[in-house]
Amino acid sequence: MAFDYAKAYQQFIDEEFAAASATAWMIPEAGKVRFTGGRDIEISTLSTTGLGNYDAGKADGSAYPQGTVTNSWKSYTLSMDRGVKFSLDRTDPNDTGFLVTAENVIREFARNALVKEQDTYRIHRLYELANGDAAHNTTHIVSAALTKTNA
Repeated sequence: MAFDYAKAYQQFIDEEFAAASATAWMIPEAGKVRFTGGRDIEISTLSTTGLGNYDAGKADGSAYPQGTVTNSWKSYTLSMDRGVKFSLDRTDPNDTGFLVTAENVIREFARNALVKEQDTYRIHRLYELANGDAAHNTTHIVSAALTKTNA
C-alpha cells in the first residue's frame, strides 16, 4: 500500500497557515472546493431563502413558510502553479538532533515562504480589483508615501 505523503503532511501546512496568515479568512471551507483537473477548480455557493412570517393559526405543519435551498458550482482556473521539492536523508535526523524532520521542514517552509507568498499575492490581487473598479478606486485607495507614522 502506497503512503500518501502529501495528504499526511497537509495538516502541518494547514496549521501553520491558519496561525500565521493574514488572509486565511479568504480560504473557502474544504468541502466547498473540488478540483476538476490540473489548474481548474469549482467552488460551491450555497444559498437559502430568508425568513418568512409564521402562521400560528395553522396546526397541520404548514405554519412555517416553505424555504428553498440552492447549491451552485462556479468554475475557476488557478492563476499560479507553483511548487517545491525538498530532499531529506532518512538517517539525517539522528545526525541533526531530530531538527531536520519532514514535519519541521514543512512547518518552517509554510511559515517563512508559503504564508508570505500567498498573503502577498492575495493582498495584491485585492488591490488590483479595488483599483480597477471606478466606483472604489478614488474612495477606497489612498496613494501616499509610506512612513513610520502612517504605516
